[in-house]
Order: sequence, then C-alpha cells, then structure tokens
Amino acid sequence: MKQGLSLRVSQHLALTPQLQQSIRLLQLSTLELSQEVEQMLDENPFLERTAEEAAREEFGLDTADAPVPRDEGESDFAPSAVSAPAETTSTTTADTDGPAAEIAEREPDWEGDGTVDMAAPDDSEWGSDAPARQNNLGDDERAEALFSDALAVGRRIGDAALTSQALGGLARVALRTDVAEARRIAHEALDVSVAEDDEAGRSNALHLLGVGAQIAGDLPEARGWMTERLALVRRQGNEFLIASEAGNLSMVERQLGDLDAAEALAREALEIARRIGDRFTPPFLFSGLAAIAVERGDLERAAMLIGAAEAHMEAVNMAWPPDERPHYEQTLAALADRLPPDELAVARGRGASLSEQAAIDFALGRA
Repeated sequence: MKQGLSLRVSQHLALTPQLQQSIRLLQLSTLELSQEVEQMLDENPFLERTAEEAAREEFGLDTADAPVPRDEGESDFAPSAVSAPAETTSTTTADTDGPAAEIAEREPDWEGDGTVDMAAPDDSEWGSDAPARQNNLGDDERAEALFSDALAVGRRIGDAALTSQALGGLARVALRTDVAEARRIAHEALDVSVAEDDEAGRSNALHLLGVGAQIAGDLPEARGWMTERLALVRRQGNEFLIASEAGNLSMVERQLGDLDAAEALAREALEIARRIGDRFTPPFLFSGLAAIAVERGDLERAAMLIGAAEAHMEAVNMAWPPDERPHYEQTLAALADRLPPDELAVARGRGASLSEQAAIDFALGRA
C-alpha cells in the first residue's frame, strides 16, 4: 500500500454573533432600526450615541418643489454593506488510496465538513460590531449574497426562523427593483413562518406583502395584509409597530377613499408616537394628514402639515421612502395648483417653524 498526501479545499459558513445580528438588522426599515437603537440606548447605560454626518436630501422651502430622483429616497429598503461571511480552509490529510499528491480545485458548494457554527447572540456587541446603516446608501449585491447564504444554511439545518428572516431580507432587497419577485419571496417567507408558528417572521412577511401590494397598486390586497399585520402587532403589544403599521394602513385607506378611517389610524399612530417618544414616524403621518386635508379642501392646514413634515424629515436626517414619496409629491403638487405661491410658502413656513410637540398638537387638532 502506497501512502501519499493530498490537499482538500473546503468552504463553510460560520454564523457568528455579528453575522446573525447583521441578518436581523438588515431586514429592519429605517424607522424600525431607529427604534431598535433607541431601545438599546435606554437598556444599556454603557452605550452612547455619536454624531455622524451623512449626505442627505435638503427639504428647505427653496428646494422642496424640485423633483428628487427615486433612487435617492429608497432608504427603507437600503441594505448596508457587510463583510462576506464565507471562510476558506485548507486541510491536509493522509491518503492511503491515491498514488500521488494532488490538489483538487472546485467552485464553493458550501459542503465543507458539514458543520455550521451557531453561536448565541451577544448583546454586548451592540454599538461596536453591528453594521452602520445610512439613508440612501447600500450594496444590494452584497446584501443579497449575505441573505442567500443565510437562506442556504437555514434550509440545511432546518432553522425556520433563520429561513424566514433570510427570505424577508431577500424580499426587501427585491422591492427596490422587482416588486413581483419581492412579493413572491415574501409569500414564501410567510408560508415558512406560519408553518412553524413564528410570529416575528410572520409579522415581517405580512409587512413586506402589504408594502409590495401597495407599490404594485393592488390596494385592496394591501389593505388585507396591513390589517392582518396590525391585528398581530396589537396582540403583541408592540406600540412602535402598531404606530408604523397604522400609518401604512392609513395611507391605503385614504387611497381607497375612506378618509375617516385614514384619519383615525393616523391620529392613533401620532398619539403612540408622542407617548413613546418616537421622532421618526410623525413626519410620514403629517404628510398623510396633509393629503387628507387636501381632499377635504382645508388647504392652509395641508400646507402647514407639509411644512412640518419637511422640517422634521430634515431634523432626523431621513429621505422619503419609495412608498411614501409619490404621495408627498402629489400633495405638494395639488397645493401648488390650488394655492397662490406666496400663500403656500407662508403656510409651509409656519408649519416648518413648529416644534416637534407643537406640530403633533397641530396635526391632532389641539393647537
């Protein structure tokens, strides 16, 4: 028997705490991520916020009428760039059958030695290793690769929660370019989460299905998905998600012509935002209430609400996401058509000058 050496190249995916955290965070919308950060800051006294300057849109009175390219406003679906998760290892083994040493080269197939590291998440890594996410920035290709790898691992080890999370991430990336494909993936994520009674995965999938249907113009279907998700997060008692989904459903109800339902949902969301100190949801609600005011002919109120929305979007360094921007622009165009330019500018300026709490009071009809 002749002995020899051979070199085997294998590749495996290690789900480190940082990678698991990246998969979870990349699925969050800008609003949800902001709330997550605020919660972590409240719970961990050793964390502190650092100021970071990032390029953003200007929504001042001199520029608000200018059209903004859609790709600059798709922050709600902009995944962050993350490090490639794969690790390549070389292993030297004794080969009692081969006549000579040889090197085998092949495309990565994730087979490796069949092992997957599943380290438990460590909350202490918050604030240091979590990837930063910025409005209008993102590497869709790398994010898609990350989610695809996580999906392969989730399916291989039979982890329904990971599978659903990865599918949700892929759907969120696809919403930027292929809404039909995003809706298909979100349906798959919903099926996986329902089969395993995974409420968190189900909630995420319902949100994506609602947004996808809305972007596609299928408003009755969007109403159905959003109503189901709102009922779910109400049962869970997550006030931030209640406010967020109520705001989404408010926009759909307005488009379907039920202004009373739309206003009630927006008011509920604003009340919650005030109660929990949410600074990120109100501008979207101001815009929605402005659109309702236009429909009812209260143009001065609508213009003030638009001014408040613009100022507060700028204050929290956000841009209009793709499902919100068209409605903001339509409301602004309707006001420009029906109000003299000087009156519109004055009303918008008055709205922009309101403090955050004063703007909420005005939107709720208390000022």
